[in-house]
Amino acid sequence: MCAYKLVSVTFDYTGLQKKVETTVFEAQRKVFAMSHRQAFSWIDEWVDLTIEMIREIEKEMFAQMNAAVHTSKAAAVGLSSGPAEPLALPAGDGKDEEEEDDK
Repeated sequence: MCAYKLVSVTFDYTGLQKKVETTVFEAQRKVFAMSHRQAFSWIDEWVDLTIEMIREIEKEMFAQMNAAVHTSKAAAVGLSSGPAEPLALPAGDGKDEEEEDDK
């Protein structure tokens, strides 16, 4: 697997530019490294999953994220419950582009 990440930072304030841009790049590098370490350490949990199982897990995560967004928006506005815009699953029929290219 190969992943490319493009991070660009522009902070046009004399005297602070280098320090702020360096700090942002270091923070991004730490986040990416931590994410990759976690994904690799959890390999035993996801290596045997089928694409259908992964899609089901994604749907569950979207539902959890929608509930969290709903709760945080209601708390920010001071409402106990109220309408919140739910997140949407990505468009498509659930097939990977690689699978379609193989056919």
